[in-house]
Amino acid sequence: MTDRVNRVVRRYRGTSDWNGMCREGLRQCNYDLQSMGMWGYRCATVRW
Repeated sequence: MTDRVNRVVRRYRGTSDWNGMCREGLRQCNYDLQSMGMWGYRCATVRW
């Protein structure tokens, strides 16, 4: 999760699926954004 100036606020980990996406981590990040009402934050993925 990053804030408005692209600083990392929180990290989520998960295993990648067949196309390289980490859906569990993104799902948890989006859930936290909605439940906490964090406006201006976004979920981003980093592929290693």
